[in-house]
Amino acid sequence: MLTTIALFTFVLRHHIDAQTNMAKSPANNGKPITQDVIKQVEQLAAKNTPTRIIALKLERTPASVQAIASKNDISLQPPNQSPYGTKKK
Repeated sequence: MLTTIALFTFVLRHHIDAQTNMAKSPANNGKPITQDVIKQVEQLAAKNTPTRIIALKLERTPASVQAIASKNDISLQPPNQSPYGTKKK
């Protein structure tokens, strides 16, 4: 059976591990959306770039990229073409 000190140590260690494994926020999290960001989303979406990749390039969340696209009538749906990153030889 665990003693009180052993139980406290286990709980404390688990709590610290849970805090260090939390996901980090993107660098641009909470920063205003500028016209440059909108243009970048537009250009990357036109190249059939997946939302997740756009988010990584802009250092924002995928939800943020979707919101930017939605507010500015930018389609993130891929057109009838090969997926991002594939080229025909």
